[in-house]
Amino acid sequence: MDKKFISQLIHLLKPFKHVLVIIQKGKTASLHLVTIAVLTLRQALETYKSLIEYNKNYGNNSSTEDLSEDEDESFEEEGEGNHL
Repeated sequence: MDKKFISQLIHLLKPFKHVLVIIQKGKTASLHLVTIAVLTLRQALETYKSLIEYNKNYGNNSSTEDLSEDEDESFEEEGEGNHL
């Protein structure tokens, strides 16, 4: 596996981590958060650009830097059209 692939995989999994942390927080019921979580994931994973935008807005781990524009463009060409 190359570094680019690992970086893209990290970007893909960040929204799932963010949603899981929100749902599992505290000792109160979180059933009402499921709908919000599903809608958030659908929006974040709709396109690759929306995924990058989500990670810019909600990414809390500075050790994984955003992909460069060249990497964004090459990945978009390969993965265009994958929607939920």
